[in-house]
Amino acid sequence: MIFSPSAIAPNSYDNAFWFCFKGTQLLVNSSGDLKIPHLKDPSQLAIKTDLIYYLGKIDNAHCFCTEVISDTLISGFEFKELRSLFGSLDSDLFFIANKALQIVNWGKTHKFCGQCGSPMKRSASEYAMICPACGLTQYPRISPAIIVAITKNGRILLARRTGSPMYSVIAGYVEAGENLEQTVLRETQEEVGIKVKNIRYYSSQPWSFSYSLMIAFTAEYESGEITPDGKEIEEAHWFTPEEIPEKIPGRLSIAHALINWFIEHYSK
Repeated sequence: MIFSPSAIAPNSYDNAFWFCFKGTQLLVNSSGDLKIPHLKDPSQLAIKTDLIYYLGKIDNAHCFCTEVISDTLISGFEFKELRSLFGSLDSDLFFIANKALQIVNWGKTHKFCGQCGSPMKRSASEYAMICPACGLTQYPRISPAIIVAITKNGRILLARRTGSPMYSVIAGYVEAGENLEQTVLRETQEEVGIKVKNIRYYSSQPWSFSYSLMIAFTAEYESGEITPDGKEIEEAHWFTPEEIPEKIPGRLSIAHALINWFIEHYSK
């Protein structure tokens, strides 16, 4: 399966894949294996939709996304939380659905100009909303955030956020004027009170649920004692591969990938 992204819709097409959302729930064909509806128009499913956006092509099949604004739905289809579909929906389709959700939410929240209040118009050539009155152009919002696996003598630092039973690696949003490495240093110092060194890029992952691009790093402990900030972080500890807590982020997240990276590299 090859996905070729594009914002320029075709003049004509036969059937297409339709990524239809109600909130963060995705419409799927629930008869047998979960599938994305493949049809000419979503009105065939007895639903009404808001703005429609073109996503590109999966192999030779066009893809669109939209928000559902009605409650009627024909038999054989249902809405499911997008997060819950990881592992049951084809992985390529799942990540295209993540892109679709971000585009739909962007369109829904940028119908009016944030500078002068005028109705926005869609660009015909890219994902952009343009104000015809003042010229302000708004693109889909992406908030970069770092996430880092910190190691010390064969152990990894995992922290538990206030009110959550789950342990994970340190993460935080990039602030204005920072580069990514500076964010790693600041977030680590602020959240758990230690300094790190040897910061290395690991991978990245779009995270449409919070409009984020997660940029993952590995780093090594340099100095300091673990001191949770008491606001975001309630407790934090060093863990060997054999001591990893049972409750960690799910396979969907890059946090899980970082923890697996540590286990693979430091298990005896």
